[in-house]
Amino acid sequence: MKKIFFYIIIASLLVVSGCDKNKTPKIFIEESLDSLLSNFIKDNPNDHIYSILFYNKNEKQFMEITSFGKLYYSKLVDKVFYKDGKLICYYSINRSWADSLLNIPASLLCTDSLKKYDDLSTGLIDYEGPLNTRTYRIFSKGKILPAKEDDFVCKVIASDTNVIKNEQINNILNSFINEHNPIITYIRFKHIKNKRYMCLGNDISYDKKGFIGMFYRNGRIVVLYSDINMADNDIVETKLLKSIKELSDYHIVHNEIPVYFQEEYCLKRDDLTEVSCNDPEYIKVHFN
Repeated sequence: MKKIFFYIIIASLLVVSGCDKNKTPKIFIEESLDSLLSNFIKDNPNDHIYSILFYNKNEKQFMEITSFGKLYYSKLVDKVFYKDGKLICYYSINRSWADSLLNIPASLLCTDSLKKYDDLSTGLIDYEGPLNTRTYRIFSKGKILPAKEDDFVCKVIASDTNVIKNEQINNILNSFINEHNPIITYIRFKHIKNKRYMCLGNDISYDKKGFIGMFYRNGRIVVLYSDINMADNDIVETKLLKSIKELSDYHIVHNEIPVYFQEEYCLKRDDLTEVSCNDPEYIKVHFN
């Protein structure tokens, strides 16, 4: 019984010491990242929360370090720890990046420390201050350099017509991918009062709700959702769709409303008409 009590005390001390503002887990951070993070904090000393975001794009690896005062975005938080007296949140869009440059043990995590700060994901907070961000391309654990504009350019143009039967939708989809170069492109089909609508947008995660399959358009991920059965329809060749397992490297997140840019269209037979934000139908399509 004494041994059990002793271990409980030690575990408690580890948790408490892990959230010590003055304790920096340097040995768990790759030296190259630790140096970049330290410099970023020095250049933005008045901020309280700093965010590190890892992601893959066009078969390249990137990292963003961001800070904006005393705010944070809970949907982009995997783990939280202290460094140099500052709270550091980090999130990996691709699961394969988890703990590749940061391997913070549970005893040093401080997620509860965020409770005293405002969460931007509630939608109740308007932030109009400066957004301090630096983006880096990760070549290896020891080689992280400032990202160049050319690093984000995808040399392969979206031009195929696979899976989607409708020519106009294919043209719109390809233009969207080439213009926005998203990590994940989605098409969401909706049916409201006997009318068919199509929402086209970009995201960094996917949703199980309404998921009917995914496919690759010239190497880029396209996810399809629908509120009705799409089998044997006039728009999608459902037999060519891939299963949800193809997205295992990404997070499952359910968003009631679009988080990123989205376009809305009304489908009338073979014709698509974009729904303007001034149109009364827009609210129904955008938020339902």
